[in-house]
Amino acid sequence: MIKNRYYKKTFFLSALLFSAAFAQVPDGYKLAWSDEFNTTTLNTSEWYYRTDAKHQSVQLRENVTFDGISLVLNLTELSQPIQGKKYAGAGIVTKKRFRYGYYEVRAKMGDAINHDGDNLTDEGWHHAFWAMLATPTNGSIENSFTPGRRTEIDCYEYTDNFTVDSSARFTQHIIVWKEDGSEWGRLPTPPEDLNDLYGFNTNNWHTYAFKWNAKRVCFFINGKLTKVAEYPAESFLHDSINVWLTAMSANWTDPDPEKSEARYDYFRFYEVDASNPPVPPEKPANVKAEAGKWTVSLSWSKNPELNIFSYFLFRRESTGGPFKKIAELTDTAYFDYDVQSGQKYYYSVTAFDSTGEESERSLEVSATPQGGTRINVAKQKNARADSEFNATYTASKAVDGNITDNNSRWLSADRAYPHWIEVDLQKEYSISMVKIYTGWNGYNGPISDFQFQYWSNNQWVNILSVKDNANPESSHGFMPVTTDKVRLYATKGSSENVLRLYELEVYGQDPTPIDKQHNRSMGQSNTLFQNRPNPFNALTKIHLRLADQAKVHFAVYSVSGQMIYSRKVYSQNPGMNVLTWNGRNEKGEEVPAGVYFYRVTVKSARQTWHDTKQMMVTY
Repeated sequence: MIKNRYYKKTFFLSALLFSAAFAQVPDGYKLAWSDEFNTTTLNTSEWYYRTDAKHQSVQLRENVTFDGISLVLNLTELSQPIQGKKYAGAGIVTKKRFRYGYYEVRAKMGDAINHDGDNLTDEGWHHAFWAMLATPTNGSIENSFTPGRRTEIDCYEYTDNFTVDSSARFTQHIIVWKEDGSEWGRLPTPPEDLNDLYGFNTNNWHTYAFKWNAKRVCFFINGKLTKVAEYPAESFLHDSINVWLTAMSANWTDPDPEKSEARYDYFRFYEVDASNPPVPPEKPANVKAEAGKWTVSLSWSKNPELNIFSYFLFRRESTGGPFKKIAELTDTAYFDYDVQSGQKYYYSVTAFDSTGEESERSLEVSATPQGGTRINVAKQKNARADSEFNATYTASKAVDGNITDNNSRWLSADRAYPHWIEVDLQKEYSISMVKIYTGWNGYNGPISDFQFQYWSNNQWVNILSVKDNANPESSHGFMPVTTDKVRLYATKGSSENVLRLYELEVYGQDPTPIDKQHNRSMGQSNTLFQNRPNPFNALTKIHLRLADQAKVHFAVYSVSGQMIYSRKVYSQNPGMNVLTWNGRNEKGEEVPAGVYFYRVTVKSARQTWHDTKQMMVTY
């Protein structure tokens, strides 16, 4: 019988995400296997003990106990070392191997008791609910690394008082293993610290789950979708997997762990109910694509379902060719700047809901952007940086045109971020794309967080602001801007303080008078630019340059003065900001073709400012 007990616990939860520690299993799934842990001993017909010695602890059978309500993994300091370890952890592993389905536990980690008087609790332990192929030896799991394993799904890895990298205390991810036993990488990359992001207390009871299918793994906490990892079977070998519930003292934890515990209320596995399978969202409707200069603007109607989590945008360059996902969006509009003039592009959209179900692809649309030929305007230009590692790896090496030679890179000094490199283009260009090549002995060291900036009115203005980039060879298109100087400003690297940049390529062309007019602003004042494209029939983009941090109100009016659309945008930053409108009113209906006015009101600490411009919708 499945338990439905309510514990007398005080929940310290983020109102944004967590309202209860119990979750609703997604529709279309049925219970296939479970252990409710309402016993006093381990069911050894269904579970192995984990008995390996790893990192700072040895995992002992006697540290696995039950209180008739829950499984308890006891974490202790040993009076005498065992196999050279001072500490003892615990773990159990299912004998059954599973495949696609919905996996769930209800757990709490740590006892929140300060046992050693250091004003800290539970420090030094690494907890995990995870799944990976396991092979028993002598009736238990003596080695966590089974030869030939490929799939590792970590529903969570949680470490109390993380001493190496505080950005990874609580993560949800997949580890992909190579055939030779080495790690291929982690999905998504880089792992994100959910403990900081969502602000919940792991000492309290929570429900943790993941849903695995042939396309991806979706992670949940208390029934809320928290992370999505793309993991298609056509690209990665999918194993059958055993489920692990474990706690140990790892090398990256506090070197002096104190007594603690982890408790599990149950483990349940659900499979798809073939008689009543999950119902995906409807495929997005009214998808439109409109070509512009170095861009394609796309829009579609909002799905009718109330639980849409995001939309996936796909692109291909020929009919019948493979689609590639280029964006995941919560909005129903997108500008694709990573395009070439004269190339026809084909697009399709899917809807993805909060239970992890994806719709069929929408009808395909296409567009052919124009704009002429772009060249790398940064090549062989003057460059300078915040620092240089030595006289070999100078800033000029990052713009010399050589993207493969290890001796032809800029290396920053070995010191904390930020690092930056600035390129003097020597004349004005209309630029619309940047390519970045980073790494060590090949492109394998991405810049995680960075801004790409241009010089305007005696200050740096952000064109791009990128966070959690995982690609060491990346291309980024953007709305054309006219400038004679650019800067890459990096605030976070991959794993070390040295930034290694093979090449920085900036693509553009000589500016037209229209380009120069669009880029011109009024000193330090606010500036509202003309929308682009104009006229338009699918989506238009409006650039707003702010002098200060400000709250922004955006509204669209008919020629009779009736407000047909409005939007409040809070905490916009100084510099260039972007607003979009998809030609629809407050009800989501397309407005008739004709002339409209858009008005922006800006409220900052020192002023209230507004401006109005005209635009045209055509069909």
